[in-house]
Amino acid sequence: MHDLRQIGKISSTYGLKGAVKIESYLDSIEQFREIDELYIFGNIEAFKVKEVKIKKNSCFLILDGVDSIAKSEKLVGLAIYIDSDFKFKKEDNEYYHSELIGLTAIANNKAVGVVEDIIKGHAQDILLIKNSDETAMIPFISEFIVDIDLVEKKIYLKTIEGLIPWL
Repeated sequence: MHDLRQIGKISSTYGLKGAVKIESYLDSIEQFREIDELYIFGNIEAFKVKEVKIKKNSCFLILDGVDSIAKSEKLVGLAIYIDSDFKFKKEDNEYYHSELIGLTAIANNKAVGVVEDIIKGHAQDILLIKNSDETAMIPFISEFIVDIDLVEKKIYLKTIEGLIPWL
């Protein structure tokens, strides 16, 4: 059994030879170029990605074994997954959400909570920092994030009045 994470869904067919259009949940549709195989809901075996086409901010995949519109029509609406341990290439100072969740948040030299979740926003991501019974929403921008130490599992925050209500 594979531990999988959802990266999108098949939104429609494309052409007559079995290509599918993808609704992506990834940070960039360009990341599909790094994927060699993926899983489609309801199928045990992985599909090999034969080709990735990107046109006007849309992603189209040609999958091994899906060679007709009849086969691709059966996949429309289904979720697509990759192995959860698959890591996309990232730049310095880029982090996977899974790396940040669970980090201890430090502000004013004391632990103030734990990163419970991350909300993907239009302008920037938002960290949800939770203490025992309250949650603060911290924009994931350099004005509030001083440092991230994945080894020590800590994220250092710079706060302003009212940002973290319990401080």
